Amino acid sequence: MSTPKIKLKVDRVLDAHAEIDKILRPIFKVKTLIMRQEKQMIKVKYLDMKRKHIGIANKPVGARGFLKRYPNMFEIFSFQNGFQLYCKLTDAMVDLLEEEKKIYFDREDEIVLKLRKLLMMSQDRRIKAGKLDFARRSFGLPPDFLTRVIPAYPQYFRLVGSGPSPFIELAAWDESLAISELEKKAKHEALKNGLGEIQTRGQPLEFKIVHSPGMFLKRKNLELLEKWQKLPYVSPYQDHSWVPKGTALAQKRAAAVLHEVLSLTVEKRALMLTLGRFREEFGLPNSIGKLVNGLPGIFYLSLVGNVKTVFLREGYVYHQHIENYVQLGKKEAHVVEDHPLLQWRMKIAKMAWEGPRLHSAQLRAKAAQKASESNENEDAASGVSDVDFSDSAYDEADAEDEFVTEDESDAEDGSDAEDGSDAEDESAMENGFYMENESVVEDEEKSTGIQKSSRISKKEVW
Repeated sequence: MSTPKIKLKVDRVLDAHAEIDKILRPIFKVKTLIMRQEKQMIKVKYLDMKRKHIGIANKPVGARGFLKRYPNMFEIFSFQNGFQLYCKLTDAMVDLLEEEKKIYFDREDEIVLKLRKLLMMSQDRRIKAGKLDFARRSFGLPPDFLTRVIPAYPQYFRLVGSGPSPFIELAAWDESLAISELEKKAKHEALKNGLGEIQTRGQPLEFKIVHSPGMFLKRKNLELLEKWQKLPYVSPYQDHSWVPKGTALAQKRAAAVLHEVLSLTVEKRALMLTLGRFREEFGLPNSIGKLVNGLPGIFYLSLVGNVKTVFLREGYVYHQHIENYVQLGKKEAHVVEDHPLLQWRMKIAKMAWEGPRLHSAQLRAKAAQKASESNENEDAASGVSDVDFSDSAYDEADAEDEFVTEDESDAEDGSDAEDGSDAEDESAMENGFYMENESVVEDEEKSTGIQKSSRISKKEVW
């Protein structure tokens, strides 16, 4: 008898977080390009050439129009000859970056711990520096971790190889760190229930299951899931060469690795593109997407902005109306583990939300001033003392405001060409325990529908 297919459901609460990521992604890329410059300013023309990298290639307004939407974050000015436009960060953004530096400095012990655990999970106990640099924002690593943090701890790390991307190698194994988050929670629960110290490896540790609102598994799927949960737990930090490939046990081991990797991220989520880069080091299957969709109660795959984002469901809690977190209708969700970088990113998100509204207000004020000056000139020329106010100025302001709103709508529908490409290899593992699933979208024609269902307006997000 074949396994009943799982009908995946869109989780709009988690999609709200991916929606914020979509808005912030090009802002962070522009910020990084500016900070790499010696004088920390960059030509707007150069940013236009980098539109595809930034993720605004499909925006008709260009880089200048994108920067003008965030006057509280970016400042456009002319330099030297007056014909060349440049861009720099505003004082408010510079202050936030200084705050970020302080967070990295204060949490350096945590950063070192994460790097050690990532290297201990890798098969050869080493990872290319370029891969870690690509994923540094997900794991909360500072921009200078390669030049400042790694050399400061020779007892833990060493650089191997030459060239632009050497390997970071683990200098010493620490058995006390070779315990996953799932094992920690199991041990904590055992102590809490008076069971004392328990052995976790090789035991049937169960993953926490949280499905999307309104999603239910059929009885046959529930029976298979229960049977799968009772399989032995293979730790991400132990040798797995003995695990037969393509089996249910191999799938549970891969789920344990992905669970641990996402647990080490700041926001308990990561781009599929980021996870795919560590497929070889962590022994993940070729089709990470199939692993994620086959276990919808443990992970969630968001498709917001045509970018695949993998969420660890256990890392989020659903609740009702908590201030300062993402709110969507009656339900909202926030990351269970609070972190200073999360609070910092919420400040950036708030600035990104205020930017277009501030720009619209500036346009209206400018149009009103222009109309007032025009009326004064007409009065002076005609000799009329009483001013006859016209609605033309306000019509012009409304027209400009409407243009900005349309641009905001474009930002919602746009996709990041770079982050969304080559995210995963769709070749499937054979003979695994994967539950067959049919998503809300079953063919190419309906793929537009899932994007519409997962698309969230800014009003809902904020």
